[in-house]
Formats: sequence, structure tokens, C-alpha cells
Amino acid sequence: MIHTVHDLALVPKEMNPAAHRLVAAVRDSAQRRLVNRKEPLEWDFVIRGAVFWRAEGGVVRLVFATVSVTMWTGWFRFDCTEKLHLKDVKFLDTHVSLFLEKRKTDHYRYGQVVEIVRAEEGQPVCPVDMLQEWVDLHFARGLQPADYLFQKVDGHRFRADPMADCLLPGTALDYAQLRRYLFRMMGEAVGIAGEELRCLFGTQSLRSGWASEVADADQVSDFVFNQYGGWSSSNSSATYKATKLDRRLAVSRSMPRSCPRE
Repeated sequence: MIHTVHDLALVPKEMNPAAHRLVAAVRDSAQRRLVNRKEPLEWDFVIRGAVFWRAEGGVVRLVFATVSVTMWTGWFRFDCTEKLHLKDVKFLDTHVSLFLEKRKTDHYRYGQVVEIVRAEEGQPVCPVDMLQEWVDLHFARGLQPADYLFQKVDGHRFRADPMADCLLPGTALDYAQLRRYLFRMMGEAVGIAGEELRCLFGTQSLRSGWASEVADADQVSDFVFNQYGGWSSSNSSATYKATKLDRRLAVSRSMPRSCPRE
């Protein structure tokens, strides 16, 4: 308010007390909302949920099994996942390529294309095979390339008949439904209530899950890491990396074991 009054009075910016950097910093911090950051999800946990619901059968269970694996391996935000169309998916011998028409932070070249590699033989699930199965099912249902890859679910119909085709054509995946069914799926697989899991994890937990494991392995450069995840800088991606205890303890182990004498 004080800043606005000075502006209306045509006070020069250099003479406006509200324009000082300290005042601006305090004002910005007062407007910021505190973020309750969720824990990253480990791959084994995601796999157990996906395998369990896939075995249970039904189109709805298959969609959330596929979404969870795709978001985890692709480091996708929800806003990227909901905008994917069938035409954006291209299958190759070694991987699948997903084209993101819009991304929150696309500061790197070719950052709009995300490639997910095929799993090695013997793995419980392959993200590429699951996506292929899902795309084939969509075309068998009569959908067109311009239709959404993941669609909203008719919740009332799903509760009445879990095996029915309850997807709503032409409607993008719903965030509230994703949270509800994602953690219900994982909860049923491990015997924990979905409500309890929602308190610990969020949809960003899928994104930060593999990001943490890749960062912990330390086998890719910061440029490739940020490009794959769509982060604008290493500072932005740092909030998604959760290093394991043994890696953190390695820091203190590398310190000199004896202090110099005075």
C-alpha cells in the first residue's frame, strides 16, 4: 500500500522508501506460502503398487499403474502428464520418446522431448511396454491421436464396477483423482491406508523419487540431469534430490581423522 501511494504521487523510484531492497525482500517473504515438501517415493514401492493393480485388472487400474511408472521414470510434473496426447508418444527399439508441447521451465535445448529407456530382461515392469500396452488399448477403444494419453475417470461408475471402462473421453487426467487412486493403489499393495500415504507423499514424490536415485549414483552431468527433469538450474533441481545416509556420512569420513596440534 505504501509503495502504491508513493507511485501515485509520482515519487521517483530512487526516493521511494518502499522500493528499497530490504523492504522488497520482507514484502516478498510475507507473501510466500510455506511449502510442505513430501518425501520421495522409492522405485520398489511404485513397482509393487503398479504390479498389484495391473494384476487386479480393469482399465482404471491399468491407467494408474501406467501413470505412476511413467511419472516416476520420466520425472514428470502433473501439468506435463495431463497434457500428453497419443500423438506425443513415439516408440523405438531402445526407448520411448514423449514430446511435451509445454513445460514449466524449458531453458535447455530439446528439453521438450523426454526419452524413457526400455527395462532390462527380468525386471518386474518395463515403462515402455506398459505405455505400449496403454496406447494399443486406446486405439482399440477407437480413440484418435489427438486424444489425451491419460484421461479422467468416472468415479461413481468405478466404485459400482471396478472392471468397467470408466474413462471419460476428451477429458484430461484429474489431479485430485490421481492423488486419490495413486496412493490407494500403493496402499492396497502394501497394506497401508491411502490416506496415510497421502500425508507422507505427493505427486511430486514420483518426480523426486528417481531424481534422488540418479543424483545419488552421480553418473550423469548436471546439464543432462537438469535437461531431463526440465529444471532451469542446479539450484532448482537441488530441492528434488534426497541423498541417502551412507552418502551423507561419506562427507564426514573424507575429513581428516586427526586435528593438527597447536
